[in-house]
Amino acid sequence: MLKIFRQIISFGLALVLMLSTLSFTISKHYCSNILVDTSVVKPAKSCGMHTLDKGEQDHQSEKDSCCDEDVKIIEGQDELKIDFNDFSLDLPDELVVFSIIYSFPENYTFKAESHYNIYQPPECHCDFQLLHQVFLI
Repeated sequence: MLKIFRQIISFGLALVLMLSTLSFTISKHYCSNILVDTSVVKPAKSCGMHTLDKGEQDHQSEKDSCCDEDVKIIEGQDELKIDFNDFSLDLPDELVVFSIIYSFPENYTFKAESHYNIYQPPECHCDFQLLHQVFLI
């Protein structure tokens, strides 16, 4: 079960990495404020109003044109490793310490109980003074 869970998590992280580095272009073609075509990656098909003669195209300004092209470029992430020197969260130190203590209270609580076992000396079956012939004078 744990092996399957790890494989799912690994696949999910690889998918997130791939999607974060992916770049693509969304192109939309509007003809008189009506969306005619939308395309991803390649240019959108035009409605045919752009096919004018070269002589007419020189005299016609962009304001007179009824067609509009909207191109959005979505760029992916270029650098995968972020420098910690560039990272700043700008949080006060008191807030960080408070959040750590509030998140893990069991590490920062003081317990008044002491767990000492009462020491029982071993039982002596013989008299050491007589055994080693040591006497106090």
